[in-house]
Amino acid sequence: MINSNNHCVLILLMLCFSCSTNDDRNKSVEIIEIEAEVKVDVNGMVLLRAPMCEHELEIITHHSYSLAYSELDEQAAWVQYKLFRSNLELPQVKRKNKFKTDQQVATNSATLKDYSKSGYDRGHLAPCADFTYSETCMLESFYMSNMSPQVPSFNRGKWKSLESKVRLYATKYDSLLVITGPVLFPEEPKIFIGDGVTVPEYYYKIIVELSTNKAVAYLMPNEKIKDDISNYIVSINTVEEITHIDFLYDDSICVPCDIEEEINMTF
Repeated sequence: MINSNNHCVLILLMLCFSCSTNDDRNKSVEIIEIEAEVKVDVNGMVLLRAPMCEHELEIITHHSYSLAYSELDEQAAWVQYKLFRSNLELPQVKRKNKFKTDQQVATNSATLKDYSKSGYDRGHLAPCADFTYSETCMLESFYMSNMSPQVPSFNRGKWKSLESKVRLYATKYDSLLVITGPVLFPEEPKIFIGDGVTVPEYYYKIIVELSTNKAVAYLMPNEKIKDDISNYIVSINTVEEITHIDFLYDDSICVPCDIEEEINMTF
């Protein structure tokens, strides 16, 4: 838990659920506001509160993931989704690199032009490979709202290794909640590309095993990394302090908050 009395409580909720090839599950569902108790949407899926943040963010919900878009940084401050072993075992659709603007972002998302000749990759926050069980979900992972400027050797190196590690966690534990994003709110001056797209210095991933509420968090610099990704395991509290986002607060109905202090090297 981060200590702040200035959180802007987000009453919009994220839908943490997966797509399937079943047409009924690919339909948009009604969002129901909740208080502290658990409620469900019209398809019986559990809704979870969004993280609380000190900064103004726009909550966007797609079929397979939700995000909080920062207009000041032209990218998401966090992306959340559930990852299931059963979905990874389904026949995989072919990846299509169809990057496109996110029409749901009220202020307009970043564009391909913003990244052109910048020297940075359009780095996925929620990786395409986590959604290749569904054509719809795979294509949605290429929205520019899900991209962040990453050093190429980082995006194609240890960040990619961490993404693969998360899928191994899913095959081991069956059901995961994944929260991932850039560190957008440092005190020092920012670097930008294109029309105001912030270049983050760090990225994080928080992975929660849903049946026992075990968790692990990673915090990695946006640079070429040579050592093992296990060296970048931190506590959830560390991620919360550096991002100014409270991911697992007392009434978030997601997990008990006592896991936030752990540095889980044996996840």
